Amino acid sequence: MELLLEGILEGILELILDSSLDAAGNKKAHWSIRLLAGIVLLAVFSALLALGVLCTVSVVNEGEIFGAVVLGILFLFILVIFAVAVIRKMRDIKSKNESQTLKPEEASHGELWDLYTADGAVSNMKISRGDVIPEGLYHLVCEILIKHADGSYLCMKRAQSKTNFGGFYEATAGGSAISGEDKWQCVKRELREETGLNCNNLKEIGVYRDEEKQTVYCLFLGTVDCDKGAVKLQEGETEGFVWYTEEEFKAFLMSDYAIPPQIKRFEEYYRQNLYL
Repeated sequence: MELLLEGILEGILELILDSSLDAAGNKKAHWSIRLLAGIVLLAVFSALLALGVLCTVSVVNEGEIFGAVVLGILFLFILVIFAVAVIRKMRDIKSKNESQTLKPEEASHGELWDLYTADGAVSNMKISRGDVIPEGLYHLVCEILIKHADGSYLCMKRAQSKTNFGGFYEATAGGSAISGEDKWQCVKRELREETGLNCNNLKEIGVYRDEEKQTVYCLFLGTVDCDKGAVKLQEGETEGFVWYTEEEFKAFLMSDYAIPPQIKRFEEYYRQNLYL
């Protein structure tokens, strides 16, 4: 019985004090439910108080003054215990909610990411690179495939020091959107950082969601008409580049030098253009 009452009390208090957020960053418990839980708690306290008063008055009417005093003290003691239990539970729940809340100012040093809902809306939560992404939320990555006006495609050779696919060629430039960036700002920045190129002729060609990595990839095609030798390498990231004709690019996608996850993300575009 004690555990049951404690569980009921904790459930009511969790509804009142609930600071947990859903995937969109909103309170999970609707304000009306929180209000109702508060009314229930107040009603329980009031019922205890009323019961104590009625019992005490009843004993006084029977002439048992000493018994009335004892009964009054007993009910007062019960109310104090109840109030202390409520306060302790409130502190415990508040402490638990605070420990589960992601706060940007408490995040580890490094790049901050905005988190997104499954439909692509920005939530009000942020994390640092390397932190665990809460369930139901995603981080945004933008990737761009660069095509020259003459029909050739740019492929960058990843640095051998890279832990993932070091030495492989990648047909895209891209990376994570930092906090405050939209997808267009992100893809332009990543392209400039990784290739030294600027591109204003951008077209979004798809969205790929990786549930396992909790990542949404926005996929772009950029068309440039620049000097092919203007490509710049990024220290620690790339160590070479090549422009493939369409036939060479098609052969590249079927080779062991291409990165399988990137091919999978752009698969729809490649199939539409008969590269796969």
